[in-house]
Amino acid sequence: MHWPFYEGVRRGLATLLQRGGGVRDDIVVGVVSYVTQPEFCFAPFMEALESIPKLERIDLTIMGGVYSTDFMVRARQYATHRDGIVPGARSVGASFHDRAAVVMAVNHGMIDIAFSRYNPAHSGADVDLFPHLVPDRRPLLYGFSNTFDYVGPERCEELGLTSDNWRPAVTDYYRYSLTRREHDGILCAPDSPQQLEELARAMEAGPLSEKEVGYLRDLADLASGNATLT
Repeated sequence: MHWPFYEGVRRGLATLLQRGGGVRDDIVVGVVSYVTQPEFCFAPFMEALESIPKLERIDLTIMGGVYSTDFMVRARQYATHRDGIVPGARSVGASFHDRAAVVMAVNHGMIDIAFSRYNPAHSGADVDLFPHLVPDRRPLLYGFSNTFDYVGPERCEELGLTSDNWRPAVTDYYRYSLTRREHDGILCAPDSPQQLEELARAMEAGPLSEKEVGYLRDLADLASGNATLT
C-alpha cells in the first residue's frame, strides 16, 4: 500500500471504514512496503496509518519484493514491528522474488505468511520451492501473479487453436495455483461483484486435473514462442 500503485486500495479501504459499526474488527489489513533500507523499514507503515482515516492499526506488515540478499536485514527490522513500533502489528509477511529465500524463511518460521509468484508461464516453484518445504511448516504460503500471461480466447485464435480446444477462463489460472497443495491461498483482486461470483464458482469446481495442468503449461509455451503447433 505504500506505492502509488495501491492508491485505489487505500481509497476503497477508507470508504469501507467510513461505514463504522465495528467493520474494522471484521477485516485484516496488511500493508506492504518495498523500502529496503533498515532504518526506514517502519516509516511507510506510519504513512499508511496517517493517510487512511479510521484505520487505527495495521494487522500485518509485509516486506515487498524480497531477495535472499536483503531478506535477513529486513526480517530483523520487521520482527520489531510486533513490539509496538507499528501500532497493532501482530504478524509479518514477505512477497518474494527469490524462491530460495522462500524456502529458508518458511522452513525456519521466520515470517507468518509468504507470497511467491506461480502461474503456468512461471512454474519453477515445482522444482525449487514446493519439494523443499518441510511438511510441518507453520507459515502460510500464498501464490501471486497467478493470472499473469493469461491466454484468452482471442489470443487462442491468433495462435491457431481450433474451437474444439479448451479455452481456459482467467479463473482457471487461480485453480491452477491452488492445485498445488502447498498453497494455502492466492492473492486476487476482483473489481466487480460479477468477478467475485465467477471466482467463487471456480473454487467450487476444485483443482485442475493433471491433464489440464499440462495443457495450461503447453499453452503458455505456445503463447511465449517456446513451442509450436504440429
